[in-house]
Amino acid sequence: MYKVNDVYYSIQGEGYHTGLPVVVVRLQGCSLGCHWCDTPEAASQEDGQQFSASQVVLMARAAAGPVIRDILLTGGEPTEQDLTDLVGQLCIAGFRVHLETNGTDSGADFVIGSIHWLTISPKQGHSVLLSYLRRASELKFIVIDRTTLDWIDKQLPIFLDYAPDDVVVSLQPEGRGHHATELCIAKCKETGWRLSVQVHKYLQIA
Repeated sequence: MYKVNDVYYSIQGEGYHTGLPVVVVRLQGCSLGCHWCDTPEAASQEDGQQFSASQVVLMARAAAGPVIRDILLTGGEPTEQDLTDLVGQLCIAGFRVHLETNGTDSGADFVIGSIHWLTISPKQGHSVLLSYLRRASELKFIVIDRTTLDWIDKQLPIFLDYAPDDVVVSLQPEGRGHHATELCIAKCKETGWRLSVQVHKYLQIA
């Protein structure tokens, strides 16, 4: 059984696949407790509803209809639950599975090769598992201020030693704040990294 916050059909609003129609499966619970978390309702360990993997697949099919085959597992922190059964059933159902994770928990270790797109969003002060780094499609950093950029400059070379050569690096300003956005734009222009701007919030969609 999986603790689920919500299942819905939307447009991917951030990261490399911005603009892509996806079914979002937002799993419940995250233990990191980031004070700037933009989905605190999904971080609580007490909330959410229990569903089996097959029930989640049925909800995903009902949400998207017959055309859409991209599905995003997010949270909360999805890998705090063992994703083996869920990812397996989603793949059998024909979905291309996208996973966004902070990379600190091993709940996707056994199915990482079945995931179509793996976005790791590292959090300062927390280690990322090497098994995830080796299969990362995208490293997406949330930028709060100059201190965050200094941390990224120190940490990213270590991540890149293990990540695939074609991994995408994205910077995303926390809360769409003006100062953080300016910092991200300048850094992306300097480095060639991508800017992620949470388009879904500008459009006021989920």
